[in-house]
Amino acid sequence: MQIPVFTVLGLLSFHIKAFEITIYNDINQCEANDESMYRIISGASNGTCYTFDDDMPGTDCSQYNKGEGEGPTGCTTESLLPVSVHQKNGNRPCTFYFEGGCQGTSYQTAEWCVDTGVVGIPHFGSFSCVVCPLS
Repeated sequence: MQIPVFTVLGLLSFHIKAFEITIYNDINQCEANDESMYRIISGASNGTCYTFDDDMPGTDCSQYNKGEGEGPTGCTTESLLPVSVHQKNGNRPCTFYFEGGCQGTSYQTAEWCVDTGVVGIPHFGSFSCVVCPLS
């Protein structure tokens, strides 16, 4: 049995685009200042709930301490509950929750910067992203 060439090429061109978010500890509008600590978290998990300040298996994480001119380094266990989040997830926005464990009120926007000041809370507690297939 032969499989048509266009089917094989179609299967080979199917990719999963991973999510990438940058979380900022002390600044709105997703613009780090000299005192900011921020982390870039990426992964390919589809719809998994991640709680900030907890272990996030299946993700990569880089940390920058801009005030000290350090980075990138591996992420530390130091608390970072984000005030703003820069999201890159293709054309699908991630969902950000006010509490850990993807509980409580959620917020989702197609804007590249998700800002707690817009929704009137001090920080986000958790998030989930649906990754999108590319063809």
